[in-house]
Amino acid sequence: MSLTKTSAFPGTASDKWLTQAPDENDQAAIIAFPYAGGGPSVFHGWDKSLQPYRLRLCPVSLPGKEKRRAEKLPDDIHELAQSIAASVLAHIHKPYVMLGLCYGASLAYLTAQLTTAAGRPPVGIIVAGGRAPHTPPPVPVSDMTDDDFISTLHRLGFISDIVLSNRELLDLYLPMLKSDFIMDEKFILPYPKCKFLFPISVCYGEKDAITPEHDILEWSIYTSNLFMAQKFKEDQLFFAKEYDRFIEYIVEKSLSLVENPNFIE
Repeated sequence: MSLTKTSAFPGTASDKWLTQAPDENDQAAIIAFPYAGGGPSVFHGWDKSLQPYRLRLCPVSLPGKEKRRAEKLPDDIHELAQSIAASVLAHIHKPYVMLGLCYGASLAYLTAQLTTAAGRPPVGIIVAGGRAPHTPPPVPVSDMTDDDFISTLHRLGFISDIVLSNRELLDLYLPMLKSDFIMDEKFILPYPKCKFLFPISVCYGEKDAITPEHDILEWSIYTSNLFMAQKFKEDQLFFAKEYDRFIEYIVEKSLSLVENPNFIE
């Protein structure tokens, strides 16, 4: 789908897609996309770490999860991006960075494509552990039984022992996880012909058991601007296990992007 600066997105922009928006005291927004199966609560507590720097965390809220649990789980990542982009254009009136955790990086990328086409690009994208859009999905799940899916994700550290031992919690969590993994499995784009004019930063865990380092570093071909990469010591959940260092990284990159916008004309 191609959008010009005057194009309208399908549907109506609604703040149900963004849990917060920056106010007049904030210098920038961070549009935060959760990992597979996650919702806004993934980012609980982050705002307190970012607000001293006048960075407003704006987590994305998706259908079928948390406060929107009564809604149908999505099956089209492109439609999700259209709705989120419409909300960003309607409610974010400050410079903004897009931050995608793992699977959330794919959704951040598609949303950035749309807001860029509409003339309101982010000042940059920060990818945390997500594969580049043209690389294969790390965990193909569409042909797996639920038991195989659970076993695979537990082996990879994506499902904890606590969740595994609680059938009620597992039954609640499983449909959300599988919906996101299947959307991610379907999301493979051709090698990019057009590159973003703003920087892309990637960070990832050295012990990541899900996404290969090479597939993360392939984000370098999606920008004609600066590309930066940072390796952390932990696994695919490094942003939780190395929280303080990760937040320092997010603050440093976000402030650099906002204070020194470096778009290539």
